[in-house]
Amino acid sequence: TNKIILIDGHENSLTITWPEIPNTKHYILEYRKANDNDKFQLLSNQIVQTQVRKRNLSSKEQYFFRVKAATESNDSWMTHEVPFQPVTSEEEEDVAAPIVSRGGNHALMISWKKKTIEDTYELQMRENVGGMDWYTISKSLSGTEVRKKNLISPSGYQFRVRSNLG
Repeated sequence: TNKIILIDGHENSLTITWPEIPNTKHYILEYRKANDNDKFQLLSNQIVQTQVRKRNLSSKEQYFFRVKAATESNDSWMTHEVPFQPVTSEEEEDVAAPIVSRGGNHALMISWKKKTIEDTYELQMRENVGGMDWYTISKSLSGTEVRKKNLISPSGYQFRVRSNLG
């Protein structure tokens, strides 16, 4: 599906991605508050990647984004159905990003901070290519460190850890 995907949220920012549009050198990206029916505001018309972080957002607001190839003359915008919202500072503390370090030939070490003694975690990853889906590496980890092998993508990888709520 050709739609914008939320890949990361912080207290005052959102990171989004979208599938690459063939033969496109630049993208036009716009956004608006979800409760505001006014026109979209231009973020940039010179974006060259398929991933963008928008800062200076309110965690009390929800937002819609839309993107299209800069060469498109019509209104063929790619968007998303549900508005995105930055997390609160309390939520951000609970979802700290994992630390990724070298783990040998074609391998990485992924580690994170333990929240409570009882916590187990779900570890997910995806290739660092716009619009790729997340997939679960492990559904129930009790430790806070994992070695992931057989990583051969030249684009690199993104990882995220989620607490399993009992």
